[in-house]
Amino acid sequence: MIAHPTSGKDEGGAADSTAESAEDAAERSPVEPLLKNLAALAEYFSYYLAVRADSLRLRLRRAVAWTLVAAIALVAACTALVVSVVLLLSGVANGLIALCGGRVWAGQLLAGFIVLSGAGSLIALVAARQIQASLRQTRDKYEQRQSKQRAVFGEDVGERARSRRSRV
Repeated sequence: MIAHPTSGKDEGGAADSTAESAEDAAERSPVEPLLKNLAALAEYFSYYLAVRADSLRLRLRRAVAWTLVAAIALVAACTALVVSVVLLLSGVANGLIALCGGRVWAGQLLAGFIVLSGAGSLIALVAARQIQASLRQTRDKYEQRQSKQRAVFGEDVGERARSRRSRV
């Protein structure tokens, strides 16, 4: 089939498809494909945002779930610790009751005194070590600064203060 060059039809009278599509393209606005692409881009971006939002919600749900699991585990561990301590102290008190000749009040009093004395001693020891460590860190910090001052200025703040006092 040979198309007639001016009519856009072949010898049989059928319309040439390329001629029709060219005519349709000429009738459409040149902005139409751009608008179509922009609409597609807006839809794809909206889809992307929806996926990101759902992903964020899922992560938040998982974080809340794991936080609840951790909280329940912490409560269970604390409960087990408290029960263990109560049973231990009860056993110590019962042993002291036996040593005190069956005097319940004396055994319980001694057990409480021993536990509180041990806890107080432990707290005092930890506090003293913390204070010592803090003082050591502070002293080291200022010794390093004074060393840096001597390297940069030839004297540190203490030497400078002593030289000022000797002049007065």
